[in-house]
Amino acid sequence: MGTLNRLLVPFVLPLMAGLCASALAAPPAGSRLSFVSCPAVRDTRTVPCWTSDYRGDTYYLTIQSDVSAQVQPPMLGHQVLVEGVVSDKPAICGGVVLEQVRLSVMPELDANCNTMLPVDDRYPIDFNPRPPGPSSGRLAFDPAPGAVATPPPPPTGEQQVPLYFDFDKGVSFRHPDALVNLVSLAGKINATTMRVTGVRGAHRLSNGTLLQESASMGQRRAEEIASLLQGAGLQLATQIDWIDGVAEADGVDDWQTRRVTVVLTPVASGTGPELAISYSDPALPTHTIYRPKQLQGLYPVVLWGNGSCVNSNYGYREFLTEIASHGFIVMAVGPYRDSPAPRQQRPADPAAWPEFETQSQQLLDGLDWLTTEASRTGSDWQNHVDTTRVAVMGHSCGGMQAMSVSTDPRITTTVILNSGIFPDGDQYNARFGLKRSQLQALHAPVAYFIGGETDIAYVNAEQDWQDLQRGNIPALNANLDVGHGATYAIPNGGPFAAGPLAWLQWQLKDDAAAAALLTAQPCGICADGQWRVRLHQLD
Repeated sequence: MGTLNRLLVPFVLPLMAGLCASALAAPPAGSRLSFVSCPAVRDTRTVPCWTSDYRGDTYYLTIQSDVSAQVQPPMLGHQVLVEGVVSDKPAICGGVVLEQVRLSVMPELDANCNTMLPVDDRYPIDFNPRPPGPSSGRLAFDPAPGAVATPPPPPTGEQQVPLYFDFDKGVSFRHPDALVNLVSLAGKINATTMRVTGVRGAHRLSNGTLLQESASMGQRRAEEIASLLQGAGLQLATQIDWIDGVAEADGVDDWQTRRVTVVLTPVASGTGPELAISYSDPALPTHTIYRPKQLQGLYPVVLWGNGSCVNSNYGYREFLTEIASHGFIVMAVGPYRDSPAPRQQRPADPAAWPEFETQSQQLLDGLDWLTTEASRTGSDWQNHVDTTRVAVMGHSCGGMQAMSVSTDPRITTTVILNSGIFPDGDQYNARFGLKRSQLQALHAPVAYFIGGETDIAYVNAEQDWQDLQRGNIPALNANLDVGHGATYAIPNGGPFAAGPLAWLQWQLKDDAAAAALLTAQPCGICADGQWRVRLHQLD
């Protein structure tokens, strides 16, 4: 039997080797791979190339290049975290090609990672982006001399920019260009606030191992980025946040969890003929004023109540600035803010809610203050406020506040946005002292702008519309399918702003063109088939 074994050895060993090689063959094209191993650098006749071994296979990573390369090469003396998708392209540098490759140099030193391989003419690199020798200041992946790039469209509105990081590391040499671009971007959009949020990441390797970054990495990154941007001259109101909880990862694009997000918010100025500004007057810190920057002539007044009756109009700044830019003074409940206000968590049962953060009377408080200022000798408001033309307007809960003060004789029109009166006896009505009979007590035109059937206020608004048709008060009901939140927060208030703006221009400025936008057949804002408008006593 021993003799038989000796005879079979020359046949069995090659067979076993072939089976092992088959078991260790590179995964099929399209497979995601993520592993940590030592990199190796190989010299070639043109440019060094980098590879790394995993489970018996060699994978091509990148060539040695400069900071203009999309993929930065690893370093000897450190392991590298490799993320990529197996490609079926011909091997490069003796290794299987990985596409969408991301390399992250691990922070710990590893003396075993020191492999340098000599030139082997079997592995030529024929795509070196520039020849050897001095670069004369041109980076490897810069556009070719004389190339004309198509400029991107100018940025507008709020900008959100992510910055990504090597595993468990902060700012590196790959970030300066991104930081310079952020400073430039802030100038282009006239940013006034900056929010920097750092995130602690995690990574799931192909073998199932979960790598977690250091516990405070999100904070470290956020503070580093904010400090560098401020040091580069970006002097904006800055909010720094971080997420350093236990991070999760699934092995798919986990590099995106290692990030800082910078949000640049411009001062809203509106699309109207007058540049609008917003601020709180020290004499009225409970409100934010949106108005034309240069007061010239008399301006109608708009009183504003916020959704959820919160004490912040920050989420409506785009919409209210748009209104002001068309020649209105907006007195909005809530102090001026340059970042979102914290939201108070409410119980699931509305009956258990605490008192709302704001009260209906605050709408009239804004009008009282403005009326006093307009009559005060030497005031900036003197001869610029038309207190005979006043709209009260609000969103959702703020719409209920507007309705509750709509019988004040100074009110010229009431504008209800994504809201409506609840049935008598409902806790909402009780909080405002409202009854459905309020609709019969109105003395001035009323308009409802609703977000379509998916708007939670749709049913109440429809009931209000039915009740209004039994009276003689001019009324309008318009729907645009944008839901309850509408489009207030996007630049210039988005498409939903067109309806309320036209109504205010018609009712407070006697603007015939604005009236046609709502009353013509078909109405002007209905031209694209999105708005649906109904009229009562307005024909």
